[in-house]
Amino acid sequence: MILLTVLRRLGCVSEDSKDDVAALYKTLKDADDAKPIGKRMGEESIERIVFNKTGLSFFNKTGLSFKSILADPDHIAKNLNYYIAECSSRARNILEKFKFEEKIEDLDKFNLLYFARSCLQILWRYYFFREQVRKSQMWPHGVFIVTERKS
Repeated sequence: MILLTVLRRLGCVSEDSKDDVAALYKTLKDADDAKPIGKRMGEESIERIVFNKTGLSFFNKTGLSFKSILADPDHIAKNLNYYIAECSSRARNILEKFKFEEKIEDLDKFNLLYFARSCLQILWRYYFFREQVRKSQMWPHGVFIVTERKS
C-alpha cells in the first residue's frame, strides 16, 4: 500500500504540469538526439533544464497519470514499472530505494494490484472525506464542533 500511496502522491504533485513537462522533455531529448554523439548534452543536462524551466524538483517523462495507469487493469504492473523507469533521476533514486519493482512483481504475481487499487480508492475517499470534515469542522454523524471565538 505504501508503494501505491507514494506513487499517487508523486502523481498528484505533478498532475497539473505533466503534459507540459513531458512535451518539454521530449522536445529537448529529440533536439539532443539529433546532435552528433560528441556534442550531446546528455540526460542529466536535459533534466536540469527541465527543472530550471518548470521549477519542479521531479517529473515524469511519459505524461502518464496515475489514473491512466490504473485504468488498464490488465497491464497495471507493466505500466507502473514503466512510470517508475521514466521518472526523473531524483524521483527514480528515491523510488528505487523502496524496491518497487520487486513489490509490483509480487503483487502482480498474486493478482493483487487490482485489489490494491480498489483498497486505495477507498482509502483516498476516506482521507478526502476526513479533510472535508476537518475543513468544515464537522464530525461524522452531523455533529458540529463548537469552538470559542474571541471577539
